[in-house]
Amino acid sequence: MIISKANQFVFIKGRKVAGTSVEVGLSTLCTSEDILTPITPIDELLRLKATGLMAQNYGANTAKLKRYRKALINSEQQVELDWSSIRKPRGTYRGHMNLTEMEEVFGGFDENWTIIAITRCPYEQALSRIKHSASKQAVQQRSTESLDSNNVLFQQAKKRFIENASLQTIRINIDLYKDVQKNLRPTFYLRYERLNLDYAILMHKLGQTTFEPLPHLKKTNTTTRATPQDLFNRDEIKIINHCFAEEFEHFNYTQLE
Repeated sequence: MIISKANQFVFIKGRKVAGTSVEVGLSTLCTSEDILTPITPIDELLRLKATGLMAQNYGANTAKLKRYRKALINSEQQVELDWSSIRKPRGTYRGHMNLTEMEEVFGGFDENWTIIAITRCPYEQALSRIKHSASKQAVQQRSTESLDSNNVLFQQAKKRFIENASLQTIRINIDLYKDVQKNLRPTFYLRYERLNLDYAILMHKLGQTTFEPLPHLKKTNTTTRATPQDLFNRDEIKIINHCFAEEFEHFNYTQLE
């Protein structure tokens, strides 16, 4: 999540929509006065090297934040490193914070602010969430080891996801994008399916004529490419359709039968 006072934009970070890549890209526009929340340590180090900035001004304990920065810098000297051992300090602002909470803390954003969010087909979101649950270590360390969709861990993660979706306990991205009146507030949506094109349009909107392309972070090969019809049966597709109904409607994604 980013609140850039210098550029008057807010980036609301959804789940499993390439949010970290966009977050690192947008960080190149930020100053030391802006609010940046922590990201995965391996990507935090990349952001620090690329921009000179890391998580800042988000209400974390200053001493803990200094230790976190030192741990990131020292990580480059270690041949083998367990990234999970580097703990991100908690603060007032959080990575997947919703807009309502941001406005409660920050004080609101008027019409001069650009409010940015990302959309993605719910079926692809579902697959990404399942992959992440099945192999968190692969996501954190960008493992190239394949975790096939027939793998037991994948199937267990899929079962948990479908159960949670049927109970409506999945945290839906569209809920992050609403204000206290439940109105959708983003003024610019990047569509995952054309992310690089939309990112270029966004950067021009923010007054940037030259900029680096988006970094491709959290690259994994945790399953072979498959369609939703390959991975989900009709009952599972109905559950996903119901759980993500609002995103299908507002963002014009086609539901399968």
